[in-house]
Amino acid sequence: ASVHIPASAYTHIPATVHILTSSSVSVNSPSEQFQKARALFDEGFYAEAYSLFRQLSDDLQPSESLGSVQASTGSSAKAGSASIRESAAYYAVLCLAAMERDNQFAATDRFLRLYPNSRYAAELLKDAAFQEAEQGRFDEAVRRAAMAVTYPQTDKERAEAYFRLAEYSIQADDPARARNTFLELADRFPYSILAPKALYARGTLYLEDEQYQNATDAFELLRERFPYDEMTRRIGTALGESYYRQKKYALAIEAFEDQFFYLDDELQRKAIYLMAESANAMDDLKNAARLYRMLLNRTEDPEEQRLAHYGLGWIYHKQEIWHWAADSFGKAADMEAGTGADTNASPGA
Repeated sequence: ASVHIPASAYTHIPATVHILTSSSVSVNSPSEQFQKARALFDEGFYAEAYSLFRQLSDDLQPSESLGSVQASTGSSAKAGSASIRESAAYYAVLCLAAMERDNQFAATDRFLRLYPNSRYAAELLKDAAFQEAEQGRFDEAVRRAAMAVTYPQTDKERAEAYFRLAEYSIQADDPARARNTFLELADRFPYSILAPKALYARGTLYLEDEQYQNATDAFELLRERFPYDEMTRRIGTALGESYYRQKKYALAIEAFEDQFFYLDDELQRKAIYLMAESANAMDDLKNAARLYRMLLNRTEDPEEQRLAHYGLGWIYHKQEIWHWAADSFGKAADMEAGTGADTNASPGA
């Protein structure tokens, strides 16, 4: 029930750093020290780079006018500027992340205490949340991801952060929080490409929890807000199954038929079976028999064949065609036992 966002979307390690200084920079200036540390970082000498970054971040005073560092993150965010001290502290955390993951978490917390309004904060929290999840600490991943959505970032980045928070909540066995987060994402960022994905994921979570009426409402909300989106076309089986579980068989058939030609072959076979079951439940025996035979003609899967034969057996039983019923039930039983040399033929075909 879920749609995945790659971790790389959340960890932006700046590719270039532009040092804004006066035309005359001394050899030992903080700017040049930063440049040297950054070169070591880019070359993978994280321990050496960490020492220089940590020295810069500890020695410089926040009030000193030392120019600024402007980093390109590869996103559409306003780049803004950060002091050399702040940027050095940020890169020190990245060095620790590359070397020792456990120290990364403490360093991230220290950075947030020193620079609570930093434009780097969200990036560090997202990366820390990802690493917590990688190590199976999903509650901690949720905590850090929840913090990340509150820090400065673009709308696109914040929507991605909400989606990842919902995914971590699922992993932390908190589907209620996940559903609420998906809905908040869709409400706050209706133009995000993740909004329809979030509403679809929310509906499937309800379906998995067997909250069928809530699932129906969730999928209807998706269809109302995004009638032409790709995710809406996927709700054919999900919405139809939700109606089926609620024994709203006519609505189930309508939902399946509405989306049938947008489904792949596997989902079409599932839709045919559930439409047949719905028609059977409504005693629309002629239509049910037609759908069971359609499934037999389209599938080579033994389990799907068994279910179709079993359904046909009940149709013929209701019609009091006893020999056909016995034949269909027999084929279903043989296939369940693994002894059936069945073709797709069925009585009355």
